[in-house]
Amino acid sequence: MLSAMVAVRFIFHDLGEDALGVIYFTLALNSILCGALEMGVSSTVVREVAAHHLDNPEHVRDLLRTASSVYWIIYLILAAAVFWTAPFLVHRWIHLRSMAPDTAVMVIRLLGIAAATVLPRSLYVSIFRGLERMEVNNTIDAVVSIVQQVGAATIILLGGGLLVVTCWLAGMIVVWLGLYVVLCGQASSWGTLKPGFSRSSVERTFRFTAHMASVSILSVVHVQADKTIVSKLMAIGDLGYYGIASQLVTRATLLTNSVAQAAFPSLSASIKQGDRAAALRKYRKLQDLICLGIVPLYAAIVFASVPLFSAIFSRRIALGMVLPTTWLSLGQYMNGTLTIPYLYSVADGRPDIAVRLNAFALMLTVPLSIWLTIRFGLSGAAFSWVAYHIFAYSYGLPSICRECIEVSPAVWYRHAFRIMLLAGLTYGGAYYVSTVYAFDSSVIMVSYVAASLSFCIFAWYMADKELRKTVSLTIQQALLGHARVALL
Repeated sequence: MLSAMVAVRFIFHDLGEDALGVIYFTLALNSILCGALEMGVSSTVVREVAAHHLDNPEHVRDLLRTASSVYWIIYLILAAAVFWTAPFLVHRWIHLRSMAPDTAVMVIRLLGIAAATVLPRSLYVSIFRGLERMEVNNTIDAVVSIVQQVGAATIILLGGGLLVVTCWLAGMIVVWLGLYVVLCGQASSWGTLKPGFSRSSVERTFRFTAHMASVSILSVVHVQADKTIVSKLMAIGDLGYYGIASQLVTRATLLTNSVAQAAFPSLSASIKQGDRAAALRKYRKLQDLICLGIVPLYAAIVFASVPLFSAIFSRRIALGMVLPTTWLSLGQYMNGTLTIPYLYSVADGRPDIAVRLNAFALMLTVPLSIWLTIRFGLSGAAFSWVAYHIFAYSYGLPSICRECIEVSPAVWYRHAFRIMLLAGLTYGGAYYVSTVYAFDSSVIMVSYVAASLSFCIFAWYMADKELRKTVSLTIQQALLGHARVALL
């Protein structure tokens, strides 16, 4: 996150807001296309590898070879589409202020074709997730991201222009893919990465994959709708500001994503073995860990938004981004509270619930997003993310509660809203103090720490008993481990 913010500052101040906007637009466009074309294969791979890599390795090998063929064919089609449509996007969709259109076309082509490799890369990530070896893909992602962002900042410091920076970003994305290919080949076998086709694997997983494909396509529409609408209705520079705020909030899902990546194969294995009691115990602990654990993260983003965006952009822009960042953080928190229920439903073989939710939400939230953006600008676009989750709370969640996790929706709502109320009382009061002192950095820090201490004390007693036992045991083991090291 820090390396990305440093790179953004150099891009904005040295290359201009159009450069920032075009880079972010290209990456966002690829996220939309790759997410829509992911076809549910990654979730299927995680589920099947987790459940069958020991008892049926032939099925897993055939599935991976088939998935490899699908993803690489789609990548080639996508790369060609990005190349040929780049001029149309520059001249008919985005609104440049100072950048030459030919330069924008070149940036979209170079960065877009490289960024589309996230599609085959997601397959290799799924292999490590299914094997519960997330330390491998997490290490690759962290190291490459830092090198990529720091390298971009260094190039700008040395006088490099936009095209040089774009080539560097694109080259590092290709290196990213190469590292996954090499390590996946070593972790499984090179034969599993060779494209092929297995009719039996397709027939065995078709129903689940079809549901997950629908979830992927519809979810991408909801996740990227606000940014797509902003890119069309507002200047490309505004998309850059909004995109950075959205990216910052999304990067704060590190706890949610870590728990989700670890939980999905574990939940899938427990349910596959018929041990629903164990799966439900895991659900309750993980749900409270997410709902309580991510509150301080999103509160930190809201508290830090003014000094951070002032350092990256300007004080005027920072003050204008306070409300959008707050709405984005609230929406992402609501998304986090739904992560474990959703994963449980998928592990339970019920992705159809999410399909129905997103299909109905599509008719409501996308038109609402357009109206909110026209009426309220970036703040309206950010609030549309909150509106989508309000609908998800009221429509999709009750089905998951009744049909999968075996709890009354009223019980789920009551517990979730108690946590939100506690967060509002502790962090809301502290944030008000920060506004009184004109967002002074020292006041922000003291207010945030005081609010976090208060929240953590009350959150401990609200948490699931099993979670408290697990946390206490983990802390005791860590302290004993440090004590042994000190004695040695």
